[in-house]
Amino acid sequence: MTAAPRSNYTAIEAAPPRERVERLISVTDHLMRIVEQESTFLRNKEPYRIEEVHEEKLRLTSDYAMDIGLLGKTPHILDQAPAEIVSRLKSNMKQLSEKLTENEKLLGALKEASEDLIKNVARIAARERRPAAGYGNSGQMSDLPKTAPSALSLDRQI
Repeated sequence: MTAAPRSNYTAIEAAPPRERVERLISVTDHLMRIVEQESTFLRNKEPYRIEEVHEEKLRLTSDYAMDIGLLGKTPHILDQAPAEIVSRLKSNMKQLSEKLTENEKLLGALKEASEDLIKNVARIAARERRPAAGYGNSGQMSDLPKTAPSALSLDRQI
């Protein structure tokens, strides 16, 4: 951890309970918005647009992990914050979990479709390269000549 994130960590750790919980609510609000935007891109068949929100999602995920880690070290903070704020945080965390589950399903469907497409392209390419089987001059099935292997790669970034 570098000096800047460490000082941010220390500042958050020293903040009053209400501020810490409100910060986590803000982070979950923003993260939910990003995850929903990403899911919309996937539903609209525009996965290439996910890159538009990638940096912000990484930053928010890092903030969320840091805040949850701090909360794990000092769980008494939830007892010291106002009940309505803690209730909102719990609601946000539940909503975020639901949105992440939906997003995961959409990403899984995209990945499966991409892999199926690659397999179909490979199957068609192999069929096109293979000569037609037939009978030779002796009336026997002719041996198919061996064809050189060809490379096909799959980008698994999705």
